[in-house]
Amino acid sequence: MKTDGDQRSFNLQLTHFVRIFIYLCCLGSLIFGVFLLLAVFRISSSAFWCHDNVNEVPYHKVGLLLGTSPQQAPGIPNAYFTARIEAAAELYRHKKIDFILASGDNRAMSYNEPREMRRALVKAGVPKERIILDFAGIRTLDSVLRAKSVFMLQDFTVISQGFHNERAIFIAQNAGIKADGFNAIEPGTDFSYLKVRAREFFARIKCVLDIYFLETGPHFYGPRINIGDNALPVEPSNKPRRPTSKPKLISDNAKTLKELALAEEQHQRELEALARAQEEAARLKEQQNQNIFNSQEDLPPDDTGMAQSESLSEDAQEQAQREAESTAADSLRDIDRVQKTSPKKEHRTFGDPWD
Repeated sequence: MKTDGDQRSFNLQLTHFVRIFIYLCCLGSLIFGVFLLLAVFRISSSAFWCHDNVNEVPYHKVGLLLGTSPQQAPGIPNAYFTARIEAAAELYRHKKIDFILASGDNRAMSYNEPREMRRALVKAGVPKERIILDFAGIRTLDSVLRAKSVFMLQDFTVISQGFHNERAIFIAQNAGIKADGFNAIEPGTDFSYLKVRAREFFARIKCVLDIYFLETGPHFYGPRINIGDNALPVEPSNKPRRPTSKPKLISDNAKTLKELALAEEQHQRELEALARAQEEAARLKEQQNQNIFNSQEDLPPDDTGMAQSESLSEDAQEQAQREAESTAADSLRDIDRVQKTSPKKEHRTFGDPWD
């Protein structure tokens, strides 16, 4: 059974616990608030990379034009939108950029920021083929991160008002992107200026939470898009940097070499047979001439018989010559057939074996 002393002790311990818990919550909130403030000021330090004068802006191939609504109200143009279009066109005219990546919101069929920006840029004198549209730039974070992951940009110029450029450059630097900013004119009255600044303060807090705590990524990714002549990323490869062995030339197999040797041997035999046939023909002619000479010594001259003998000798010689030539031609055709059916050795200079 609990006594009054036990109850007082429990109440005292509970009071101490509540006080410690409240103290820790206040301390944590204070630390978190200080961190947020420092982070917000860290975003403001990105102003060092923002430029008001177009001549001071470093050259980048692509300018990232951040989107906004083209109209402030039905029938009333948005001065922020107009100022950004003029700033982008001025950068292009001064050859500070070669392409403009117009990134904006397009979640509704009746609302299309990139299309309106392209239309306004063409009216401002920017060629249509120099404008690339990003329809998934729902937020500033999406526009910046998609410029790297989808459009493969490692550096660019951000085009918007100064306060907006600071936040975009902060996101880019944390993503490993080298970015500079060109500040468009910031229109409006003192009241609108305070309104925009208040909205920007909370936007920066949300940006810090996304970068440092939530690690938020773009809402949408997509296939890679090459802007201009930007090199595509190099695919990883396990191939060695240098060839490990010399390139092998095409060679004849054993069967082909054997056929060539047999054909060559046959050709040699045919040539020898041709030589023997020619020698035999010469010997027969000489023998016939000797017989005719001997018969002329014993018999009276007979012009008809001599003519017939000479004709027979010439016919035999021509027949032997034709047979030898026919045999040699057959041998040459066999060699040509073997050489045509066998692969030839190619002697050529090889390039990089990994090409």
